[in-house]
Amino acid sequence: MADDPGAKWGLRGTTALLVTLAAVVALAIAVPVFRVILLISLPLGAVVAAGLYLWHKKRPIKEPKDESIHLDLK
Repeated sequence: MADDPGAKWGLRGTTALLVTLAAVVALAIAVPVFRVILLISLPLGAVVAAGLYLWHKKRPIKEPKDESIHLDLK
C-alpha cells in the first residue's frame, strides 16, 4: 500500500478525478488569468495528444528481434 500514489491522501479513481476537477473549476473562478491559460493550453494539449496518437498508430513501436539487446537490470 505504501507504493500506491493515492495512499497519502486516500483518494483514488473517480473521487480523485472529481476533486481535481473541482480544484480546476475553483481556480478558474477565482483567478481570471487562469481562464486564459486554460483556453490556450487545453486545445493545444488536445492537438498534441491527437498528433501523438496518430503518430503511434501509424508507426507502432516494434520489439527488437535480438534478445541479447535486453538488459536484465533488477
